[in-house]
Amino acid sequence: MKTAPEWFGNRSLPDAVLKVLGRRARSTNLKKSTLRRILGHVRKTSGGKVGIYGVDGIGKTTVLKALIGCPEIKSSFDTVIYVSISRYWSRRKLLNDIARQLSLDLLNSETDDEVAEKLLESLQSRKFLLLLDDVFDYIDLEAVGVPSKDLKTGSKIVLAAQEVDVCSIMGVSKAIKIANLSSEEAWALFRDQVGRLVDSTNIQPIAQAIVNECHGIPLNLIATGKALRNVNNAIIWKLTLHDFQSIGGNDSENTLRLLKFSYDRLNGPVTKSCFLFSALYQEGHEIKVSELIQHWIQEGLITGHLAYVNKKGQKIVNDLVGASLLESSSDGVFVKMHQAIRDLALSIISTKPENFQFLAKTGLRATSEGKEQVLMRRGIVLSRSFAGIKEAPEEKEWKGIGMVFLMGNCISRLPEKLSCPHLVMLSLEGNVKLTAIPDSFFDGIRNLQVVNLSNTRIRTLPTSVFGLSKLQALVLCDCPLFMDLPPEIGDLEHLELLDLQGTDVNNLPNEVGKLGFLKILRASFYGPVECIKQVKLSQALLSHETISSLLLLNELSISARPGDPRWNNIAESVTEEVTYLKGLTSLHFYFPDADILELFIRRSASWTLKSLTKFKFVVGVNIIRIVSEVPKEVEFDYDKEDRCLRYVNGDSTIHDAIVRVLNRASAFYLDNHFTVNSLSEFGLDNMKELKFCIATECPSIQGLVPRGSFNRLRSLSVHKCPKLKYVFTETLLDHFSNLEELVVEDCESVKEIVKTEADSDEGFSASLTGLNVMTVKHLPELRRIGNEPWPLLEQVNINNCPKLKNLGDFFRSAGAVKEIRAEKGWWDALYWEETALLSKLQSKFVAVNHEDWQR
Repeated sequence: MKTAPEWFGNRSLPDAVLKVLGRRARSTNLKKSTLRRILGHVRKTSGGKVGIYGVDGIGKTTVLKALIGCPEIKSSFDTVIYVSISRYWSRRKLLNDIARQLSLDLLNSETDDEVAEKLLESLQSRKFLLLLDDVFDYIDLEAVGVPSKDLKTGSKIVLAAQEVDVCSIMGVSKAIKIANLSSEEAWALFRDQVGRLVDSTNIQPIAQAIVNECHGIPLNLIATGKALRNVNNAIIWKLTLHDFQSIGGNDSENTLRLLKFSYDRLNGPVTKSCFLFSALYQEGHEIKVSELIQHWIQEGLITGHLAYVNKKGQKIVNDLVGASLLESSSDGVFVKMHQAIRDLALSIISTKPENFQFLAKTGLRATSEGKEQVLMRRGIVLSRSFAGIKEAPEEKEWKGIGMVFLMGNCISRLPEKLSCPHLVMLSLEGNVKLTAIPDSFFDGIRNLQVVNLSNTRIRTLPTSVFGLSKLQALVLCDCPLFMDLPPEIGDLEHLELLDLQGTDVNNLPNEVGKLGFLKILRASFYGPVECIKQVKLSQALLSHETISSLLLLNELSISARPGDPRWNNIAESVTEEVTYLKGLTSLHFYFPDADILELFIRRSASWTLKSLTKFKFVVGVNIIRIVSEVPKEVEFDYDKEDRCLRYVNGDSTIHDAIVRVLNRASAFYLDNHFTVNSLSEFGLDNMKELKFCIATECPSIQGLVPRGSFNRLRSLSVHKCPKLKYVFTETLLDHFSNLEELVVEDCESVKEIVKTEADSDEGFSASLTGLNVMTVKHLPELRRIGNEPWPLLEQVNINNCPKLKNLGDFFRSAGAVKEIRAEKGWWDALYWEETALLSKLQSKFVAVNHEDWQR
């Protein structure tokens, strides 16, 4: 039997414990004294359960984790188990959490009772310390396999709760309150966050008053202090104090309102939306940073070139950690959100969903309750996203809930019926195992305003969904098995958003035209490729006057499979209907030929009045490619632009409609044009607004831009232009001062990126001053990049350029390079005149195998 070490009753604590408690613990007695009291009770042979309680943010979790990390605790117990109890805990989850820490293998076929019996048998033979964090209500420990009534082996249970009543109903022998910090301790902690700035005579008295309003709660002090760090304007401090002094209510309410100050101080709406999205993860969940950033990108919360969005995402993570709105693991790989901060985020989402970018696109508006009333209604949002759960939450968890987020899980079935009169939003997006929804599922959820069933495997909609008279948004994106939208869709008369993007429906029923309040319609008609299968499909993708009936539309997106005769036959008539939509501000449309585009720009009021601020046009006989010649990251960047023109299979005469659209475009994608020799043939004056340009499979192009200015261009991507010999001339470089990314690929005649001009003035110097990323791939004749200055170039990607053998001059001119990606064999064979330069660059080289290059 293990015995307690001598230090249990001593005043001093080991360094390992102090490290977990934090640096400020050395000058703050609060957590140390609490820990000593816990340890004293743990040492006693009697009294198996100890409770600690206190308000949100007081430090309960920190104290429990200090016990976990203590080597002396480990030497006194056979097993230390830590379980964070979510507000809507389930028996199965507790069983699984405990079994995992006991290294017990569970079978899917085992019932909860069988698992509990297995845990009980394992724990009865051990001396264990069980730490239960965030206990909100009574838990029958025996039911989850924990022998709690008679701990004969010297085992102990320590639980943390907000209320002393919870400790009482759990039957603890001693309940220890974690007191608020004293005024001296609070000031020291606050000052540690803000720095010496608070010592200035004009700020210190205000700062001390703000500290008083934080009521000695560490989380409030830390978050507020970090939000005011580097703020030397006394007026802002006074306004903050005024806001804090106007806050009333109990400690929990104060904590939420004080923490909102940290949220309000975040830099811009993007960071705020990313923070709010992070709260959709399951309570207490450790979130992998790389996964979180990818979700931000996929949801469109952070945008920009793919080369930079990950860096932008990492900066946002760092900002949120710096503001104490996220907690980072010691290695920075994971982040976690404190429960009080998550409560804040979910209350903001429920109060002002239209300000949350993730929800703004659904059109969801705030509930009718007052802002402050909603803010304080904890639990109005049930979010268990990306948690890997296989079953929907139990019905009791849905009671009184306003929003439910169950995204990215493995839910395969839903209850037959739920009674949720307060529910206004339900998101089941990303549950790829969900193949059907019971017909009666929505019968008891009549107030729903938003339903998101994207990226599921459902084939049909349940009949009960058409009884949702208040439904504003129905989102069915990327559902590969969903093909038929039923005519009952017309019953949803208050629908404002119908999103079928990426879901290949056979047609839109006539009843869509009855949706008089519809503002956003996104549809995809991508039927089977084979003509024999097309014959079996509906021959009418859209009925006459369906689109023109939707007079309130401000966004329309229609995608069709290239060459589909069903679309080609109606494209002109649908275009004419689109011209009647006077309120249109965004249009994504496929024009089979330029004459139909001409019809649109000639008759459309939204085009004429320039109220159409966003457009993505594909013009020409589009191409079906199994593998795109353009890298996916380049197409990703192109799709992020607001005003895009893709011109496919153009002929020798450039249609006037193409030129007129190009004049307004910010992105141009020239695809498979056989006769054009240079981009200048489209008229240089028509390309002054371009920020993004792709040219691919243009066999006649010999020079991209022989003259003229492209000062706005940020990205240039060139693919499969066999006659192209160079990309720039020296004298043209200054006309590309804002170019950030360059991609040149599969151009078999390119010998140099920047052509040296023999007649240039002596001493002439020009450079691509803004270029950050350069990619050259599959250029068999490339011998030289150029030795012009590349002051901001950070990343260079080189693949399959066998004649490129000497890069000394280039890298001497690119002193800011941080990463060079290429094949190791090619890198090792390069000729270097200066070994010192090679030594400097070697640490920046990243070997990439030929198979790993993604097109």
